[in-house]
Amino acid sequence: MDCPRCGGALSRLDFEGREALNCEGCGYADVEVDQRGERVEAESWAEAIERFRAGD
Repeated sequence: MDCPRCGGALSRLDFEGREALNCEGCGYADVEVDQRGERVEAESWAEAIERFRAGD
């Protein structure tokens, strides 16, 4: 089977009874992903340092 992204050879990966395809050439992995994750506000370095100094 050929990689749908680059046409290279695919390898099969087995993990705990589940199987996925992988391409060593371009990094393609046949793994389902949920792209709808919850948006989380990132803490800036300044905010993190202030929180550290405040002892939280």
